[in-house]
Amino acid sequence: MFLKQVAGFTVAGLMMMSISACGIGGSLTVPAGSSRPDGFKTFGGDITIEDGATIQKGDLSTVKGAIMVGDNASVNGIDVTNGSISIGDNSMAERVSTGSGDISVGDNSTVRSLEAGKGSITVGAGSTVANNVKTGSGSITIGDGSSVTGYVESTRGQVTLDGAKVGGNVIAHAKGLHIDNGATVAGYVHFKKAAGVMEGKDVPVVILGKNINIAGTVTFDRDVKLYVHDSATTGDIAGAEPMAYSGDEPDMDSVDGEASE
Repeated sequence: MFLKQVAGFTVAGLMMMSISACGIGGSLTVPAGSSRPDGFKTFGGDITIEDGATIQKGDLSTVKGAIMVGDNASVNGIDVTNGSISIGDNSMAERVSTGSGDISVGDNSTVRSLEAGKGSITVGAGSTVANNVKTGSGSITIGDGSSVTGYVESTRGQVTLDGAKVGGNVIAHAKGLHIDNGATVAGYVHFKKAAGVMEGKDVPVVILGKNINIAGTVTFDRDVKLYVHDSATTGDIAGAEPMAYSGDEPDMDSVDGEASE
């Protein structure tokens, strides 16, 4: 067997290191509680980072497959071309992105940003997103006590802020918008017309619920049914007629509702 020494390593050793770092196919797992010095890529398989495991540097990437990060784990960037991404509770990640697939983040976790080309994004309670949350086609749900420093935007999906805090703007295009349970938006809220999407018979429902606070303007570029709770605080509303309500939920069966003053 021919082995050539290169700077203290054999050629065979270097090849094994390269395959270990990059991956060539199949699924890969980092065992619970272990620490790996660098990330890796697989072209056709899942990547699993078990509970308490750490990736010290380098990203995790798969072309076709899922990436699953357990609880109390720490990783860097996560990139998927076609597949889902899940991050457990009390975990940390950098930029998280998938071209096609859903993204879920558990409770009390911290990530830099979340982006899906086509897929829904869900963030649990008490988590932090340091930058933006964006999806081209899918819903966005940010849970109680979670915070997003940047903006939140869905082009073709429902946006729900359930007691969450958004430091930037909230932008929706095609589906409904539900901001409730003391959620705050430091920027503006803008419901835009989605390019290439025809307005159908189903008019989107927008609920600005109990004890919410929107510092900026609330603007609508298309027809919506807008319900605003008596305890809600917002900037100027333009493009829609608010209907006031005072209970836990608005009366969706009401034809006209009660227009707020």
